Amino acid sequence: MLNKNYLALYINSATMQFASALVLTFVGVNLFTQGLPLYLVFIYFGAEFIVRSILSPLSATAVSRLGIKNTIIVSNVLLVLYFLTLSLFSIYPLIGFFSFIFHAASRGLYHPAKHYLQAIFIEKNTRGRFLTLEIAINSISAALAIGFATISVTIWGSFLPVALLVSAMILIASFSLIKLLDSVHSKISLTYGQVMKHVLSRTFRLDAFAFTGFAGSMGFNNVVVALLVFFVVKSLELFGFIIVCVFFIETLLTLLYGKLIDKNRYESNKLASTLQVISFGTFFAAATPLGVTLIKTAYGVVWNAYDSSFTSRFHDKMKKHGFIYACSKEVALCFGTGLYCLTLGSVAYLWNDLVFVVSLLLAALGVLLAWKTFRD
Repeated sequence: MLNKNYLALYINSATMQFASALVLTFVGVNLFTQGLPLYLVFIYFGAEFIVRSILSPLSATAVSRLGIKNTIIVSNVLLVLYFLTLSLFSIYPLIGFFSFIFHAASRGLYHPAKHYLQAIFIEKNTRGRFLTLEIAINSISAALAIGFATISVTIWGSFLPVALLVSAMILIASFSLIKLLDSVHSKISLTYGQVMKHVLSRTFRLDAFAFTGFAGSMGFNNVVVALLVFFVVKSLELFGFIIVCVFFIETLLTLLYGKLIDKNRYESNKLASTLQVISFGTFFAAATPLGVTLIKTAYGVVWNAYDSSFTSRFHDKMKKHGFIYACSKEVALCFGTGLYCLTLGSVAYLWNDLVFVVSLLLAALGVLLAWKTFRD
């Protein structure tokens, strides 16, 4: 019988992924098709991650005063505001552009709390299988989100229906945590200053470098890949169709990796890290819609394996060191991703033709940095 805490975490993750997939896969392409220059698309995401890095320690303050569940609910309200303001981009571009502030605040509160809940409630010997099944479920949710968003924008000509459906999904996510998840008994009492002191401490220094390296892969996956696919297919409708198909294929292949993670986290992460670097090079061969579909599928499976194996490793440390580690991880990770995106924004402004080459090189270097510096 499925553990009800696992069920609550799966429901929360799947419904939240409906919203996240739109940000990670659709928003950048949608902003570009509405006239935002490529360098500003990168700056939009770069600014969002930098602001999120600054705000993430506030998750410690919020959890100390409100508790983990209530902090997540507050973050969900901010996420609804993000999608509502983003939907105004076509009418009020300035308001739509600065919508990233709501997303930064929402995810800054959410991710430390979410990862800490998973670190607490997921058993160590099933962590790999949980994370890969979570990714598989999330892929299905993401496919549905991208399919609906593509129809909404290309046929109905509006992003507002997407924002309204996302709001409903966020309500379901909140309900699953309130009604199904057990209470967290550990008392958390942290301040913004304590988190930042830990981020800059000698004990966290190597992990800070590792998360900064991992940020290169995260920035590439969250921002660059969708743009690469779109620039090959040159059609929002075809882009949406390809992404939906790829998500379903990735779902089936990713599930196979969970048992390997549980058997040996270190070796599974080593293998995934190697494959991740190799997969970056395949994008140089992405010249046709069919080619980019195959490459995106292979890359997606490798990314899921890399993401879940690395996450499994830092969840174990998070469970040991507590919520301060969850917040510190988010600060380093978001700051690194922000620098990655802002660097690409600068390159796109000065040498537009080189931006994707630079994105691949930086992401590959980040994988090597994460592998060399993270210690279990």
